[in-house]
Amino acid sequence: MKPAVHSDEWFDRQQEMRQLREAMKRRESLLLWGETDSGKTALVKRVIHQLPAKMQQACIWASGGATLKALLQELVRWLWENQDPLVGESWRASQASHYRVSGWLREKSAGRLRLLFCSAIKARPCWIFLDQIPPCTHLVTRFLKDLIWRWETPVYMLARGCSPAELGDAWSLYWNDKLRLHVGPLAIADASALLSTCIGRFGLDRCELEDFEHEVLQLSGRFPGAIVKMCSMAALPKYQYDGQIKTRLLRVDYLMGRQSDILRPVDYEAQKLRT
Repeated sequence: MKPAVHSDEWFDRQQEMRQLREAMKRRESLLLWGETDSGKTALVKRVIHQLPAKMQQACIWASGGATLKALLQELVRWLWENQDPLVGESWRASQASHYRVSGWLREKSAGRLRLLFCSAIKARPCWIFLDQIPPCTHLVTRFLKDLIWRWETPVYMLARGCSPAELGDAWSLYWNDKLRLHVGPLAIADASALLSTCIGRFGLDRCELEDFEHEVLQLSGRFPGAIVKMCSMAALPKYQYDGQIKTRLLRVDYLMGRQSDILRPVDYEAQKLRT
């Protein structure tokens, strides 16, 4: 895995990056939590991007698994896409090579997928990253607990909070501060520097910026993702008039978009695996 990285999305997170690298080195599970747009995903991707190639290839990334089977399908698919020999042998042995892999995965039970995945990681140590999955059920949590303790495979979960409301039963896996890494707002100086970078990146330096800069720093809560999103929105003609940025409209649309990202129900059953 070698995800794309944009420097302005992880701006000056050296301390958090160091904590994550140390946890990975010790193969210790960790919860990374913080508000929407705090930059959790970008931070993790930046750390993975800096790892040796062999270690990058052992980082499994999954998101959106509402049920145990959905999560296992995503994990096994990652192994298949990365040419895991055991998963490839299972696929060929089932005479499914003329099917799309999504159909093959759907046909397998959660129990068989679990056995296949655990057998594969036994032969190839890995690090598992779960990005913004729904609050975990008891079954999903029991599977993650087995990964951590029985299979000695660290699980790094990214979430908006650290309580049962955000994590579900998986809260019990990250029950103390040593197992949690809070990704909070940037320092004022760093947020201002990031804002200046984004103003140049999105060509906003041609506009009147005094009110805009104040509004962005206040509304964003100094979270890097929010700063980047608001600047990218401000570059659209909709939010500009006669050299001025319509900060009130920008403010409303950003907040509405942020709320829809948080509150929109997701139909995970309708989400199909990539073909």
